[in-house]
Amino acid sequence: MFANAAGDLLVVGGRSQAGVVVSDVARVVVQASGTAVRAVPAPEPLFAARQGGAAAWVADGVYLVYGGTNAGGAAVRRAELVDVRGLPGVVAPTGELPATATLVVPVDDHALVALGASAMFRYAAPRGFE
Repeated sequence: MFANAAGDLLVVGGRSQAGVVVSDVARVVVQASGTAVRAVPAPEPLFAARQGGAAAWVADGVYLVYGGTNAGGAAVRRAELVDVRGLPGVVAPTGELPATATLVVPVDDHALVALGASAMFRYAAPRGFE
């Protein structure tokens, strides 16, 4: 779970109550009263179900989701862009990250670099995301 904007949270992946690793993306709005309401319709699901993943800000309402493990406990190497600037929100696969020691850092306006033991990837916001 991570903050999208003031009072707006994204819940990405995780485990269901039945213990199943899920690919759900939920947008949750926290109202002034403190009540959390799930936005409808829900954004598209991730392409790869994961638990324990991370997210990095790419642009307002756009995040790179990466890492975590699948139902078998293996590392999820596929990174995905989650765009929730509109409803319901869309998800796009971006390719695989290095399997070990992945670190994602911002390098300039709307760009990220993912570093691993054997490779480096640069993610830039798609045109029009500024």
